[in-house]
Amino acid sequence: MSCAALPCRAQDAPGSGPAPAAQPSAKAEPSAKLLKQYRFYAGAQAAVQAFRVQSTSYATQEAIVRPLYVFAGYQMTPHVAIQAGFMRRSTGSSKITSTSYNQANQVVLYSQELQRYNVAVPVLLRVRLARQPANRFYVDALLGPTLLFHRYQIDETLTVGGQVQSDVHEDFTSRHLYLSGGFSAGCRLRPHLDLMVEATANRDTEKPASDGVKPFTFGVGAGLRYSFNFSKAAD
Repeated sequence: MSCAALPCRAQDAPGSGPAPAAQPSAKAEPSAKLLKQYRFYAGAQAAVQAFRVQSTSYATQEAIVRPLYVFAGYQMTPHVAIQAGFMRRSTGSSKITSTSYNQANQVVLYSQELQRYNVAVPVLLRVRLARQPANRFYVDALLGPTLLFHRYQIDETLTVGGQVQSDVHEDFTSRHLYLSGGFSAGCRLRPHLDLMVEATANRDTEKPASDGVKPFTFGVGAGLRYSFNFSKAAD
């Protein structure tokens, strides 16, 4: 019997049939690929960071750490990554010597040798400030703790008329915790390689000094980040 005599079934009608399955948005593919293939990264920057160091053993001072900052991280989601870094600086020895005469016309000799050593270890969250994290140009917010290992060594001698009046040798080491935050602007040069510049501020988390002041200190850096692709099916 033909369809002319009886109504055709709906499933036999032209153009009918099951609706096609929804296809994933093309915009989501770069983000998914970024998360799947480029989870791990490492980088290096030419950088300088300043920290205010407080101690009961010596005067409050600024520790300047430069010129190289290296880091490695893990991309937890397309928008959030965590990384740890390392910066080290030894200022070398600074020497001061002077010769004078006292009221008894005796020769007064003074010498001082001072050395500082600093290592900074920041652990930062990177939060991508964009709906589409795979964009070529991007801005990340940075926030996390920084641990500073500080060493202060001084050798001081005072001689009057050939007799040693004072001979001081001190070597202090301390650890200080800071809260660091800032912004990083980046440009993806290739799928594996990014160019970035960063600006951060550091604030001491310990008790304020006798003056009650806990100022911010600042840092800047510029360098490259390389992402590792461990996916066998990567293009």
